[in-house]
Amino acid sequence: MGTLTPIVKRLEAKGFLQRLADESDERKKVIVLTDAGYKLKLEALALKQTLLDKVNMSDEQVESLRTLCLSLTSELTHEVT
Repeated sequence: MGTLTPIVKRLEAKGFLQRLADESDERKKVIVLTDAGYKLKLEALALKQTLLDKVNMSDEQVESLRTLCLSLTSELTHEVT
């Protein structure tokens, strides 16, 4: 499984977050959202709610669907050809 570093670097390059040195241990990084990152988070939460308002599914059904989609994506990505 890959690391989060490439994703974090891409989000940082797009201005959505910053990586800062931990004050107690500079080997560690603290990730904080920028204003643009916080705005994107709010937009994503609003979109999620809009989508949930349009379907008649319980929280458990939505979570089950999410899990199945992630499993399908993983299997398709790691499929041997």
